[in-house]
Amino acid sequence: MPVLDQGGDYGFTDLMKAQALDEGVSVDDEDWCSVDSLQQRHRKNPSSVVDSDFVSNADELDPEPETDFPPRRPSLSNDSLVPNPFVNEILIGSWPEAIKITLMTIFVLPIRLIGIIFFFLLTWVLARVGVCGMLESDLRDHPISGWRKRVRETACFSMRLLFLFGGFHWVSVKGKQANSKEAPIVVVAPHSSFFDALPVIMMGAPGLVAKGDIEKTSLLSALLNFTQPVYVWREDPNSRQNTIKEIQRRMESKEDWPQMLLFPEGTCTNRSALITFKPGAFYPGLPVQPVCLRYEADQDLTSWTWKGASWMEVLWRTLARPHTPCEMEFLPVYYPNDAEKADPVLYAKNVRQVMAE
Repeated sequence: MPVLDQGGDYGFTDLMKAQALDEGVSVDDEDWCSVDSLQQRHRKNPSSVVDSDFVSNADELDPEPETDFPPRRPSLSNDSLVPNPFVNEILIGSWPEAIKITLMTIFVLPIRLIGIIFFFLLTWVLARVGVCGMLESDLRDHPISGWRKRVRETACFSMRLLFLFGGFHWVSVKGKQANSKEAPIVVVAPHSSFFDALPVIMMGAPGLVAKGDIEKTSLLSALLNFTQPVYVWREDPNSRQNTIKEIQRRMESKEDWPQMLLFPEGTCTNRSALITFKPGAFYPGLPVQPVCLRYEADQDLTSWTWKGASWMEVLWRTLARPHTPCEMEFLPVYYPNDAEKADPVLYAKNVRQVMAE
């Protein structure tokens, strides 16, 4: 898989370069890549840079700085052009396909929606029961154990049945998941959709890093709290450092904490390339296990990108498909050397290269 470098720890040039490639503009043009030119392009079309409401956990550890752009030239790691990774247009190719989609929408999709809603509510109830009587400090300081842990396993099974109704009938798994002592952190890429919750379920609900605002959302907070996430508060200037310290505390604890799972790209793409990994998952300098996620199909109906199909269209077309194949590949645990421990950007780059190969 190609890798798309952005010349820094920011998402701006990734987006600008991808847009230029989509428009047929040569990215090797020094004038296009100049600081003034980037500023002018952004000011003329500020909507070209996306501030998505769908923020993944790696983005929480590495918030965008208050600047128009990173003062470096964007570059691809290879000399070939790659498709715009931030666009996914979903088209209906032929009349037979249109007929199949119509029949699936009329006869199958309603049944799937009923099953999805039922198992979502069941999982929500299980999560509420699992955290019942626990204080916030209990969830933060000690891993769930005993009957609560068994309830969490049941909740994961319920969510797996939810995805079963959604057309994800089986998931091909390659390699072996390491335990939390071997690899305290799991990094999953490419990140392309809300369907990427599937690896979270398949791995037994590892800990996540999430926006603190989600904790106030009653419908989602119970599900998220059951994974014992690390919350990041953007209004707190020390939040990132506190998050890194909390991850280190859990992973170095003698208690049986689950692994932490992060999507290091920090945003959704169409899986045509791996964009620059944000270094948040690599700041602790702990071993990580890379996991490659693939949705093998003749047409990409699962990717939810900043341009193209809406989330409702992605959901509809996926549920109106007989089966969505999915593959998870656990790569060997990556142990950082001294240079990588000292430089999380280098660490992130090297792990991405391993995943791209």
